Amino acid sequence: GFPARYQGISEVGMGLDQAMQGAVLQVIQPGSRASFRRRVLDAMRSVVAAPGAFFCFGTHDARAYADSTRYVDGAASSLRGTSLRLSAAFGFEPKSVAETPRRAYLGDELWPADERAKLPYFAEHSAKDGLTQVLLLFLHEGGVVFGLAGLERRASDPEFSADDCQKLEALAPFVVTAARAQMS
Repeated sequence: GFPARYQGISEVGMGLDQAMQGAVLQVIQPGSRASFRRRVLDAMRSVVAAPGAFFCFGTHDARAYADSTRYVDGAASSLRGTSLRLSAAFGFEPKSVAETPRRAYLGDELWPADERAKLPYFAEHSAKDGLTQVLLLFLHEGGVVFGLAGLERRASDPEFSADDCQKLEALAPFVVTAARAQMS
């Protein structure tokens, strides 16, 4: 179970498997903004295996893309210096994303693979690393999008499944709550 200091969420945790409980604990730990991004990526990868992961974080559409962390095969990098808006980099309308309660999506649900490959983020980063599959987690609440996280796999890896999507959807409320705390 959960340590006593997490008493308020222990009832929620009881319905989660051990991997998800560990991921939730990882996400809600206190720390800096940079460590929060790393913890979220580690938590996501602990419940859904993937060689690539990214997290763009912030309420301002332009700043969120530049305030990012990206892992591929364990090596970290950032998108700093990029002046692209988050919505332009990933080809989505923030208002339409924030209007739905759903947060996790398989990449093929949002764009055909050939169309996705042309979007700035995927064209600049995923293609060179051979990452062709994506599972996205839009962080939104109350009509505001304040980040986007994702997992990426290569064509030779197993495809992301609806079960993988459900795992990220189950983790999402904890990531959103912790993200709101980070921003305040």
